[in-house]
Amino acid sequence: MESTLALEVNAAALPPALMMTIGQIAERDGVTSAAVSKSVARLVKKGLHVTRDGNDRVTGVNVAHFDQLKGQHADPAHAQAPKAAREPTTYEDARTAQALYDGELARLKLAQLKGELVPAADVEHAMVAAGHQIAHVLDNMTGSVDELAAAYAAGGLQALRVKLKELVHKVRCDVADVLEAGTRGDA
Repeated sequence: MESTLALEVNAAALPPALMMTIGQIAERDGVTSAAVSKSVARLVKKGLHVTRDGNDRVTGVNVAHFDQLKGQHADPAHAQAPKAAREPTTYEDARTAQALYDGELARLKLAQLKGELVPAADVEHAMVAAGHQIAHVLDNMTGSVDELAAAYAAGGLQALRVKLKELVHKVRCDVADVLEAGTRGDA
């Protein structure tokens, strides 16, 4: 199930223990940096939290979110590489890092349960449905040609402008109704 994050997350504000470079993740997982970079690029499209430099290069990856999304979307055929051990740290540093990692996974799971982390397929489906409904509203505008012609015949350009403004207002309201119905799941 693809997921996209609907809630705002400032990846730069996450604790450093949760942010790793592509090279660090490659070393941790015993794979190449190119493989991790490819996975990161694919998972960013699914909502992965990353930090970027001024040239739009990834400088940090939320490793808990990376692992969560990778677990959901990994190809088992490519998951055969043994994981390399990381550099040993102090016991307290390791416990802190693990607690931060576990806390981030719990936060992501809670966001998913609260509906703040929604499946990308559901968002795409809703957007397509809303697009069809909006197109239908716009297609119905052609039925207003007679009203516009009558307004012009009765009062010239000024009457046509007034009637056109009414039509635009009606179309905006109809589009807003379609979008609101989509957020409620009526669409």
